Amino acid sequence: MANSMRPEELDGLILTVLKDHFRRNRPENIEERLLVRTAEALNRQRKPKNRVLWAMAASLLFVVTAALFVFYSETKGWGRVTADAWTFIEHDAGNSRFLKSGCIPNRVLWEKEIPSWASTYKPLVDNNRLIISGRYRPDSLNEPRLSAYNCSTGELQWSRPFRGGPGFETKRFPDRCIESGLLYISDGERCHVINPVDGRETALFDPPSGIQGWAFLSATEDYLVGSDRTGNRLFCLNRADGRMRWSFQTEGASYVPALSDGKLLIHTDNGQAFALSLRDGRSLWQVAENAGDGRSRVYSMGTKVLVSSENDYVMLFSVSDGRLLWKNYVRGSFWSGTAMDAQAVYLAGGMRVLDIESGRTLWDKDNAINGNCASPTLLPGFVLSTAYESRRGC
Repeated sequence: MANSMRPEELDGLILTVLKDHFRRNRPENIEERLLVRTAEALNRQRKPKNRVLWAMAASLLFVVTAALFVFYSETKGWGRVTADAWTFIEHDAGNSRFLKSGCIPNRVLWEKEIPSWASTYKPLVDNNRLIISGRYRPDSLNEPRLSAYNCSTGELQWSRPFRGGPGFETKRFPDRCIESGLLYISDGERCHVINPVDGRETALFDPPSGIQGWAFLSATEDYLVGSDRTGNRLFCLNRADGRMRWSFQTEGASYVPALSDGKLLIHTDNGQAFALSLRDGRSLWQVAENAGDGRSRVYSMGTKVLVSSENDYVMLFSVSDGRLLWKNYVRGSFWSGTAMDAQAVYLAGGMRVLDIESGRTLWDKDNAINGNCASPTLLPGFVLSTAYESRRGC
């Protein structure tokens, strides 16, 4: 068909097809504009001197198109997934949920059925590998498994049985992370160290003597941190060999601590905030006033530490000395998810945003959606917010 068309008709057809494709599938960006402008330039070249010149121009357009397709595939998510790794339950040891790089999702790449109930938490992602666990389902013959999939294709890379100890299934706090190329995951009693490449277990660490169970788990540098089932005992091991470094007893129970700047940041349900040295466990500062009570989650980034308590108070402290910077009451903030970056605190699934310096509301889109909110995910310039139930909850 192309041999019976005039050159100007053919390049006009190419231009029309390209414009229609980019209008229907993706917003125009610099690569796409370059592609369309190339076609426009060819379209303006009416009555080419001869068909050799037209063939050369068409060949050039084909090469440019192919090169841009490969570039787009590698950088926009059609090929290897190259976003900032999500190696902790809340992305990093400080629980910030802030990705320094990544792309806005706009389509489903693949979908798999998990052979057990899905876990409460997001899967971990590192080196183009997604690791997810199922939890025990009493009415199912399928045992809970820990599985790894290729992020780009969904191909199963490995799968192994993994069932937690007593009370494990009802936990709602971080219990796993990937640090220095190894997966650390608690079964409620001990910490399993697993090679994420092949699923092989390389070590098994017990909590220090006298401590019952292993609940919260996190790691950074040479430190592996955990808590007992009650949250009243916190401890730190050498990440390499499991030797105990220190343990610390609190009067109240901690729920979700954070690790930042060589410190373990804790808030207890009796309204006390602590900072412990990861190196030796000594108390660096302690705040007993204006810290709020009830269960809480701790978030940290840079010089700030944020506490979101069960009584819906949101408090910001200085990491260095525990000084209270501001305190704000936000209804439903504890159960609707929190994230933070260097400029703001994101509550209600990302629908309400507070200035990190003053605590004042920057904007509030609480009426924009209906439903309970999952914790937001932050990208530079964007907030990804999800409502996962039909009733009002944010």
